[in-house]
Amino acid sequence: MLQLLLSYRYGDYEFGWQKLYGALYRVKGCISQPHSLQIIKAIDTDTTETVDMSPLLSAATLSAITEAVLGCKTQDLGELVEITTRVLRLAVDLDRKTILFSSLGTHLPRWVWKLLTLIPNAALDEVRKGRNLSAHIGHRLAQEKVSAARQGIEPNDDVFSQILDPNQPHKTVSEEDVASQTSLILIAGQETSANTLAFGLLELAQNPEFQDSLRREIHSTRGHGSRDLPYNDMPLLNAFIKETLRLYPITALTERMVGEDTVLPLMESITTSTGERLSEVPLQKGQIIYMGIASYQRLEAIWGADAGEFKPTRWIEGTGSRQGAAAIGPYANLLTFFGGERTCLGWRFAILEMQVIICELVGKFSFAPPEGDVARVHGTTIIQPVIPDGKKGAHLCVTPIV
Repeated sequence: MLQLLLSYRYGDYEFGWQKLYGALYRVKGCISQPHSLQIIKAIDTDTTETVDMSPLLSAATLSAITEAVLGCKTQDLGELVEITTRVLRLAVDLDRKTILFSSLGTHLPRWVWKLLTLIPNAALDEVRKGRNLSAHIGHRLAQEKVSAARQGIEPNDDVFSQILDPNQPHKTVSEEDVASQTSLILIAGQETSANTLAFGLLELAQNPEFQDSLRREIHSTRGHGSRDLPYNDMPLLNAFIKETLRLYPITALTERMVGEDTVLPLMESITTSTGERLSEVPLQKGQIIYMGIASYQRLEAIWGADAGEFKPTRWIEGTGSRQGAAAIGPYANLLTFFGGERTCLGWRFAILEMQVIICELVGKFSFAPPEGDVARVHGTTIIQPVIPDGKKGAHLCVTPIV
C-alpha cells in the first residue's frame, strides 16, 4: 500500500499498473448510467428545501468504481464502505499542526514512519482497521476471480478480473499486488470524482445561460434515440468538464522526490530575493519539490487574463491554453491527472464517469444556487466544497425539467 500512498518515493507497482493495465480503465458508459439514475431517484423534488448533492454524488461514484474495478456491489464490501467514508473525512479535516507534521515527516526515514503508524491513536486505529479489512476483501475477490478463470469461466469486464486472468500473456502483477490496492482504489476513485462533479454543478448553477445551452446539446444528442451517447462528440459537455478540471484540480498541491541530479528549465525567468535572474533551477537527487497544480492551471501566461474565471467556452474558442505551451498531462494540457509515469490510472474512467453523470443530471434537472448559502473551496490533502459552517456540502436548488 505504501508503494502508492507515498507516491513521491515509492511507486514501482504504479509503473507496472500504468504500463500494462492503464488501458483497462476505458470502460463502457453503461457502468455509470445506473448510478446516475441512483442519484436521480434520491433527489426529493417535492421538498422546498435545497438538496445537498455531495453525499448523492459520493454514493454514486463509489458504486461505479466498485463495480467497474472490483467487479462487485457496494453491499459486498460491508463495513468497509463506512470505514472508507470515515477515513476520507479524517484525511480532509486536518488541523494546522497535523498538516505541518505531515510536511516535515516527508524528511523522516521510512522506518520512523513505520514506528509512528504503531502509535495508539483513534485516527490511526480507523486507518489500520480499514487497511486490514480492505486487504481481506481484496484477497477474497482476487481468489474468486482467479479460481473462476481456472475453471474456464470467461472473465468479467471489471479491471480486477482482467488483470488476474491467468491466461493473460506477460502477466507481472500478482494477486497480492492487486489485493493490496483495494483501499486506495476505493478512496482515489470515489471522492475525487464526486468532488469534481459537485464543483461542476455549483458552477453550472452560477452560469444559467451555459447550463441551458448544455441541456439543449444533451437533449439534441439524445433525440437521435441511442442510449449510449457519443459523449466525445458533444463540444459543450467536454468544454464544461475540462474547465471544471482546470479550475478545481482535486489535488491542488503535491510533492515529488528528485530521482537524479538535473536542471529544471523555467518557462519564464524569475528574480530571486538577492536580485539574481534565473531561467533554470538546479535540482539534486533526493530533494523534495512541490508542484502547484492549482497555481499552474490559473496561470495567466498559459490560460489568459481571465484564467481565474470559470469559462467553458475558452475550450471551444481555442483559447484553452496558449500556443507554444508545453503539452503536459494526459488530458487537455491539464495536470489534474498528473503526467508521465505518474499519470492517474483511472483518468479515462473519470472522464467517462463525469460525461455520463452530467448528461443524466443536467438533462433531467435544472440547478440554481440557494439564497445566502455560498459554497467555498476547502483544501488540505484534496479540495472539497464546504458550506458556510465549514462542513462539506454542495447545496443547490434542484428543479425537474418537464
